[in-house]
Amino acid sequence: MLEQPLVGREAAVELIENAIEAAFHGRGGCLVLEAPSGFGKTRALKHAARFATAAGARVVQGQATRLDQLAPLSTLTTTLGICGGPFEAQLEQGAGNTATIGRLRARLGELVSEGRPLLVAIDDMQRCDDLSALALRILVPSLLDRPVLWLLARRPSARRDQAHDALDALFDSHAQRIELPLLHQDSVHRLCRELVDGQPGDRLLSLVEHARGHPFLVSELVHSLDRGGRIHREGTLAELAEGQDSASSDGELPPAFVTAVCERLIDLSPGARKVLEAGTVLGEPFTVHEAAGLLTDSVNDVLRATDEAVTSGYLVEGEPGLTFRDCLTRQAVYASLSTSARRALHREAAAIVGQEGRPPSQVAEHLLLGGPLNRQAALDAVSKATAELFQESPDAAADLTIRLLDKVDGVDQAAASLLADTMRTLACLGRADDARALGERVLHRVDDATAGGMVLRELTELLGAAGDSEAIIEHTRRVLAQAGIPDAVRAELLAEQAHALTHTSAMADAAEPARYAVEIAQQEGLRAVAARASLAGSMAARVRGELGASYELARCAVEAADAAELPVRYPRMWLASALVALDKFAEAEATLSLCEGANIYIPRGQWLLRLRTAQLHLAAGELDKAAAASAAGLSELEPNAPVCDSIPLFAVAAEVATLRGEFADAEQHLDAAFERAHRSGTRYGEVAWRKALLLEAKGQLDAAVRTAASYPITTSHLDGLVADSLIGPATMVRLAVRGGATEQARALALGVRTLAESNHSVASLVAAATHVEGLVSGDPAMLTRAVDLYRYSPRPLALATALEDAGAALLERDQPHGEQMRTEAAAIWSAANAKRARNEPDPDSHPRFPGASGDAHEVAWRTLTPAELRVVRLVAEGMTNRAVASALVVSPHTVDSHLRRSFEKLNVTNRVELTRLYLAAQPPSIP
Repeated sequence: MLEQPLVGREAAVELIENAIEAAFHGRGGCLVLEAPSGFGKTRALKHAARFATAAGARVVQGQATRLDQLAPLSTLTTTLGICGGPFEAQLEQGAGNTATIGRLRARLGELVSEGRPLLVAIDDMQRCDDLSALALRILVPSLLDRPVLWLLARRPSARRDQAHDALDALFDSHAQRIELPLLHQDSVHRLCRELVDGQPGDRLLSLVEHARGHPFLVSELVHSLDRGGRIHREGTLAELAEGQDSASSDGELPPAFVTAVCERLIDLSPGARKVLEAGTVLGEPFTVHEAAGLLTDSVNDVLRATDEAVTSGYLVEGEPGLTFRDCLTRQAVYASLSTSARRALHREAAAIVGQEGRPPSQVAEHLLLGGPLNRQAALDAVSKATAELFQESPDAAADLTIRLLDKVDGVDQAAASLLADTMRTLACLGRADDARALGERVLHRVDDATAGGMVLRELTELLGAAGDSEAIIEHTRRVLAQAGIPDAVRAELLAEQAHALTHTSAMADAAEPARYAVEIAQQEGLRAVAARASLAGSMAARVRGELGASYELARCAVEAADAAELPVRYPRMWLASALVALDKFAEAEATLSLCEGANIYIPRGQWLLRLRTAQLHLAAGELDKAAAASAAGLSELEPNAPVCDSIPLFAVAAEVATLRGEFADAEQHLDAAFERAHRSGTRYGEVAWRKALLLEAKGQLDAAVRTAASYPITTSHLDGLVADSLIGPATMVRLAVRGGATEQARALALGVRTLAESNHSVASLVAAATHVEGLVSGDPAMLTRAVDLYRYSPRPLALATALEDAGAALLERDQPHGEQMRTEAAAIWSAANAKRARNEPDPDSHPRFPGASGDAHEVAWRTLTPAELRVVRLVAEGMTNRAVASALVVSPHTVDSHLRRSFEKLNVTNRVELTRLYLAAQPPSIP
């Protein structure tokens, strides 16, 4: 057994040393050290023996054992060294007490001969035999006038027999009791310093404080941790290794410590040890009645065993029950139980504590610790417990439910409902990551589609807040593929899928799930679902170039939301955006004014209303108002706002700053927009053309031309190009023409014309299509026609741009009205408070259009995310999508999404073009 340093026992040591010195002056006596096991009694006796020997006294030492009860006087005779011979024969022949005591006194006289004091030190006197105790009661007082010092040590004991009574009588009348208390905190720290031979760290000191000042527990714990390699030393500092700063009942205590603690319990009766085991399972505090029920023993037997455990210092009585004196002993006893024993006891404990009226949370805890469970029983218990815990400790309620998932073999609708509530609770507590992890685990354990749908509702909200639209799409597709989904659940999942698709580069694909969701929702009377699905369908129609359909679906979304009395205004804000796209500015302004009501809640924040307002003002050429609205939106943007949704806010702010000549601000906003576009893999188009606009305004024409030449020509990117002020198409086509990128310019012009033909009632689009076609052809008449068409639209900045281009073309050919048009354009820019200074190229030095060297795609390559670059590399090496998915350990759907986005960004249509471009371009390195 370990021998801990004798720390915190200075008072007891001083008393012992003073008594030894008194013996040298002929005064005998008796000192009794009383303390529970491990408090330093044995160490104090050894110190006394060394001190007495060094001073010249004679020392005899002994220790009572459990076998002493079988051999009368064995404790004393063994200690005094008179075993065997005539004395033992006298005992066997039944010599009288007087003769026996006389023989013992004679032996003590022999030991005190030659004038040397005698120290008799006997340990573990709680095991002393009856005759030795009776003999001591006579010998000690009879030798007080002789230099004999008795130093006896014993543990508290509930034992009541002749020996115990005799010793109590002796100690009360002729002995001085020395009680060894628990160590104070400073003594514990000093003991730790000696044990580690250095300075213990804060985590180590915090852990040993669980010993509550028990010297043995402190010493054994530190030694066990050190031997197990769990203490790290750096110089003189000794600290717990990382991840080792807890001691709990789940097996984290060092095995050697558990063994040492249990060995200390050997003096307890089997009944007392069983009470301790029952207490570790029942939890603190526990009652005698509960322990008796768990052990199936009589209350009287358990009472006696409990008294023994209390007297021995392991348990403490109080209100409302029994507790362990320190948590380390409790944990060690619990750790010593086998897994099967723990489970069986916890199963029984669940019924017992329930009968005793303990809280439902404790019943559930025992059931969860009892191994595999009947699903319904576990669900009932946990449901009651969480209902009770939620108000007082929602964290504990949530954690209890999470543990339920590990104990049941599946998740049905009832369990799914409970787990969905738990996910909502975790999210409210700021534990969104835990909530998401729980939801994704549950989805792989559900028994039916309805249960999956219940959990997925909560999960999609969490994933949406985190901006993980791809995960929402994948989860909804998996659940929707299951059979037997109720229509109401199917409609909701389709709406969530459509909504998630609107936050990806595959926004146009949201049309189909949105349409199905609306059909089902209308049949089932699910107005809120219809509103969400109609909104997603409107966004999908917008990027597909179907502006009329986008408006109709947005209107339906508003009507459904109003009918459902939803306290949201997001559908109405999107309706305003749809109206702006149709040149209906007055209606858009009226719609936005309805969103200013203070009683309406915006799920994504006030900043979104500022964005829609800024877009309307920008389209109307009101740059100061647009600047104020966008600045307000940026100041109100929440840190956790969806990345995809926030890109237009930065893009609009950048365009406004560019037109106002605030280039530094524009650069800052574009950097933020590009970072978000890169992170989300969406909305690159509406950022890229504004970058070209800024470069042109700053006179960096080569860079502006390269940006225009590599601009992806897709429907979704065209939607970003024709938005708001509508100066984007002319800007990009003009730069492409200037750089000699004729095919790129024609492709852009064709895209705008196609969009205009699909929306022929929108005057601005028809004018924009004519404008870019005039730039491609260089026809002043067509450019002049564009000016005339713009006069029927409400977008003054687009008109000003057309006036500039038409005026330049007319002046170049010495045709009339050129200067007049440029003057009118300048007036419009001035009225808008714009600082327009578009740099005209040197006619003898046109920027070269980047050719096959790969320069044309330099900007586009930089927009690919690391994940997209990894997919492109493997595809270029000839791997199929399924092979790429296997190599990257992702789903085929994820590979498809990355590849589709890469096609759009690089302006390629097939794998052959992608491979050729990859091999020629030497794209950025892939992490």
